[in-house]
Amino acid sequence: MAESTDDVLDFGYVDSPGNSFLDTLANNFDAAFLAVAAVLALGVLSVFFMILRNIKAARRAGMNPATMQTDLAAKVMNSGLLAPAPSKEARLAELDDLLVRSVISAAEHETARMEILGGR
Repeated sequence: MAESTDDVLDFGYVDSPGNSFLDTLANNFDAAFLAVAAVLALGVLSVFFMILRNIKAARRAGMNPATMQTDLAAKVMNSGLLAPAPSKEARLAELDDLLVRSVISAAEHETARMEILGGR
């Protein structure tokens, strides 16, 4: 029995319609490679543009872009934003001091005292 040349060269590859995308990609590899390269280049340029824009904005605000994060962190740490809230005792003592110095009236003192003791 002689085998035909088609049987000898067939290695079991079946050309199915499911491979059409891969075949199209393989046939147009140059275009696909250029499209991916263009998207990556646009991404890099966009990041570079945003960095330059942020540097200009920081300089217009009077800040050094190289030390801006440290400067802002130092300002926050030195401000009272992160300080714990004063205790009720401290608030009442300050309220009593204001009354003694006649900064507030007795009615204001009593109202504020009730607010502090009420937990507001």
